[in-house]
Amino acid sequence: MAYGQTSLLRSIQESAADPGTPVTALLRRCLILASRLKDEPLIEWVNRELNGYPMGAELPPYRTGYRGRLVGYLMNPAVRRSGADLPESAIPEEFRGFLDIDFRQPVAELESLVSVGEPLQVPLPPELTAMIDRNITSFRVVEAHVAISRDHIVGLLDIIRSRSLSFALAIEQLDPEAGEADPRAAAPIPAAQVQHVFHNTIYGNANLAQSSQVAAQTMTIGVRPGDIASLIEALTAVGVTAGEIGELREILDRETAVDGPETRSWMERIIGRVTRSTGTVAAGVVAQVIGNAITAYWAAATPG
Repeated sequence: MAYGQTSLLRSIQESAADPGTPVTALLRRCLILASRLKDEPLIEWVNRELNGYPMGAELPPYRTGYRGRLVGYLMNPAVRRSGADLPESAIPEEFRGFLDIDFRQPVAELESLVSVGEPLQVPLPPELTAMIDRNITSFRVVEAHVAISRDHIVGLLDIIRSRSLSFALAIEQLDPEAGEADPRAAAPIPAAQVQHVFHNTIYGNANLAQSSQVAAQTMTIGVRPGDIASLIEALTAVGVTAGEIGELREILDRETAVDGPETRSWMERIIGRVTRSTGTVAAGVVAQVIGNAITAYWAAATPG
């Protein structure tokens, strides 16, 4: 990196700390970092924050469960009232889930709503409006919707900003030059360590066990029975050193099953090292990758 040039990680940190920088601009810098780290979960997260979450896609916890206000347009022969607050009891109990709003919009749309300064309005189905109308006396409910405070949206955007900052700071601890990695070269940080940081900082430890299992399965798809090169590639991706892989190759020459005593001892030692350096979540991913990879390698010796 040239003298005086700001690194990508520092640029992300400065953007996240500056409330004047749009979150969309911050996320585009995060997308560059995700590409250089070659981390698919991070790439997917950034793209969905930028482009929106499609129906059916799982939302991060910070985008779900916002309770809105029931608001309506009321009229009777004497008065017309727009934006009137209505009691939740006007909605039949089995339909009150309509008041809980999830945000699937792109960040740019959320920032636009904040700039307008008006609450987000989610219209209710006409059938539900008719039910509400029957429960309101003295007025006719012409229209009803759920209003979400601007403050909720500001808070959501601040969460994205803060978690992006935490991620960049944690990655900098692992490798200050990770943002300047050659995109044609191998990832600058082992995948298990990046995913450990990602799930801790972005998702706040939510669904870590499930995420670790999926990550381990994904990282060992390419291991082919009896193919030592594909086994080495999978182990290298989670930070197993060349020396440790050399030890394993010697063990595999002596043992003929994944549950051999030397293989188990080797796995326990490697997992212990990873636990001390990166934490138990990353160790969980490493343990699953190693177990899955060696099992896949030995599949050729398993009677079909």
